[in-house]
Amino acid sequence: MPEISVDGIKIFFRESGVSGKKSLIFVHGAGGSSYTWTHQLDSPPPGHRCIAIDLPGHGQSEGIGMDRIESYCDFLKKFIKVLSPGPHILIGHSMGGAISQLYALGRPEGLEKLVLVGTGARLRVASMVFQVLEGDFKSAIETSSGWLFSEKTTQQIIQAYLQDTLKGTAKIMIGDFRACNAFDVMEKIQGLSLPTLIICGAEDKLTPAKYSQYLHGKIPGSTLEIIPDAGHMVTLEKPHEFNQILQDFIE
Repeated sequence: MPEISVDGIKIFFRESGVSGKKSLIFVHGAGGSSYTWTHQLDSPPPGHRCIAIDLPGHGQSEGIGMDRIESYCDFLKKFIKVLSPGPHILIGHSMGGAISQLYALGRPEGLEKLVLVGTGARLRVASMVFQVLEGDFKSAIETSSGWLFSEKTTQQIIQAYLQDTLKGTAKIMIGDFRACNAFDVMEKIQGLSLPTLIICGAEDKLTPAKYSQYLHGKIPGSTLEIIPDAGHMVTLEKPHEFNQILQDFIE
C-alpha cells in the first residue's frame, strides 16, 4: 500500500488502474477507511488511475483525525497537491462527500467532475449517537449495521465492513461525527458549476434519498441515481451497479 508524507504525517492510500485520461480520487466517510472503495479499485474504469485515501488517523494513516470538515478539506488540498494527480475527479462518500463538496466549492485547479455518494448539504447527527460511542465502542459498531445496510445485504458484506471499522477508535469517530454535525452548505451548494453525479441507496437510513434529491435540485445540471436494495454503504452492497453508473458518468 503506497504512502506519501503530508505535513510530516504518513498518509496511506490504495491505488489501481493506470495513469492516462484522469485520476479518480476517493474519499471515505466517518470512522471509515479506503476499504469503502474496495470494489471500485478492483474494477478501475479503463485508462484511469484510482486513488483511495485513508484520511489522517483512519485506516493505516498516521495522525489524530479532525473535528471540522474545513480541516479535512484543507488536508485534502495538501494531499492532492503532493500527489500531483493532474486532471481529476473527486468521489466522496458520506463525510467524504461533505469534504468533497467544500473542496469543489473552492473551484480548485484540475478538478473536472464531482461524485457525491450517500451524503447531503447538511449532515446533522443525533446527540444519542455521541452518547452511544462514548460508551462501549465495539458494541456500538456491531449494532450499527441496521442503520448502515439494507435488510437485503448479506452478513458476509456486513461483517467484513464492521471488522474494518473496529480497527478505528471511538475518539476518531466522535470527532468525525462532530465535523459532520457542524457541516452546512445548504446556502452555498448551488454555486457548484462542474458536472456532478449524485448516488444513494434507496434504503439509506443515515442519509436518506431526500438528501440526494435536495443536492440534485440545487446543483445545476447534476445527475441523480438511486440504487435499489442498497443502504448507506452502497459501494459495498451494490458494487456492480455502482461501478457501471460511475463509469458511464466518467466516460
